[in-house]
Order: sequence, then C-alpha cells, then structure tokens
Amino acid sequence: MGKEYLDPFIIPRHVFITWIYAQRKLPIKTRLARFQRQDTICSLCLSEEEDDQHILFQRHYAQHVWQELKSWWSFPSQQSGQSWEDSLLSITGTQAKSHITYAIFAARIYYIWLARNMVIFQNKRIPSHHLIQVIKEQVRNRIFFLIIFPKNLRCM
Repeated sequence: MGKEYLDPFIIPRHVFITWIYAQRKLPIKTRLARFQRQDTICSLCLSEEEDDQHILFQRHYAQHVWQELKSWWSFPSQQSGQSWEDSLLSITGTQAKSHITYAIFAARIYYIWLARNMVIFQNKRIPSHHLIQVIKEQVRNRIFFLIIFPKNLRCM
C-alpha cells in the first residue's frame, strides 16, 4: 500500500499502526525474539507462534472480526496467495467506497492490535462483538466528521 495511508477517512492513530504493520515492524514476539531471547508462542491462543499474520488475520478472534466486518461492508475478494494489501488495491467502484474500505481495514488492524495488547499488558480480554461494534462506530463517526465539518474548520 502506498498513498492509501494518507486517506483522510482513516483515523490518524489507525494510520500509524497500519503503516507499522505494512512495514512489518510491529513489535510481535517472533520479531522481538531476533533481538533478545524470549518465548514466541502467542499469548492469546497459547498454541501457535506469534507473528503479524497470526495475530491480525489467522487467529479465530481476528477471523471472526473480519467475517463480521465483511458481512457489514463489501470488501474486495482476496485471491489465493494475494495479500490483503494487494486485494485492497483492486477496489472498484466509487471513491467513497475505497475511502471507507481503507478506513475499515485500518480500524480492524488497529483494534485487533489493541485487543492483543490489552491481553498482554492489562490481562483484559475484549469480546469480539464489542470490538466489531467499536470499529463500526469509529468509522461512522469519522465519516460524519468529514462530511459535517468543512476542510477549513478541521484541525486534523
């Protein structure tokens, strides 16, 4: 992904985490293990190695969130062997549709990462239905903000 990160529909904190993910620099256990000796088993499922694909896409929790968001919004289909980033680049339709799709994707990355960190650092689990509700609410609010306030009145 390139300029999609600059999309005004994406909330800035979501942009930041999504950009770090795209650079493959999220501080996940398999990456941190290259610098210091540590356990690389996922703290959430306790069965597989923790890498960015596992945390954000392959875990049951992440897949459930993704399926619910896909039932709410029409995402481009992902071809076999194609990355999520490449499938997002194949969006067809209106510019508004691509803006909203990028915003939902970035919010999903951000909130799944947040849920992972809540478990590790605060020992709190966020139910997936709550996470889905927050993602939808955040994206809706961002869209309403951009529609209601003219560019010259925005501080972001």
